[in-house]
Amino acid sequence: MIKAFMASCLLSMLITAPSSGNARFGGEGYYSLGAFTSPQSKRSGVELSGLYFWQQRDFTQALKVSALVYQARYTEADIADNYWGFSAAWQLHAKGDIAPYVGLGIFSGERQDCINLSNIYDDDDYYDSYHHRYECDGAYVLAIYPEVGITLKTKHLQVSPFVRRYFDTHGSDTPSNTYGISVGIRF
Repeated sequence: MIKAFMASCLLSMLITAPSSGNARFGGEGYYSLGAFTSPQSKRSGVELSGLYFWQQRDFTQALKVSALVYQARYTEADIADNYWGFSAAWQLHAKGDIAPYVGLGIFSGERQDCINLSNIYDDDDYYDSYHHRYECDGAYVLAIYPEVGITLKTKHLQVSPFVRRYFDTHGSDTPSNTYGISVGIRF
């Protein structure tokens, strides 16, 4: 997982590097840290992103590349779904320092479902509450997500509250809104 995170950071630096004073691209780059939650599906997580904005005549476009880690916890059964991977999103922003936007992203990563077996009776009807035993299985996950938000920019800072809805190949949850906020620093 650390290798994947480092690869995402390197990729985001390469994508956003043209912004550092290169007039040919005419854009600006940000490194951002975000957090998000989905109250309905009990998911929450964090993302580290590289974000590159470039101006068009009547609007601004952005490309965002992220490394994500998130978890869904179901306490009634002591089950946890852990996800990690990468996402890439294209966003269309209105012009201005306070700009609403719409976007479309794709997530590719891995899911690990774990259940605490210590809360389940064994064959002898013996309840073992002292020894935690977990059983996990993993799978590849691919998801697509629409996103809407507002970007607030100053000279060196960018803040974006957003709402996403993930549609994934895992399909264990009904799609629900994911609420988050991202804070970025211009470089």
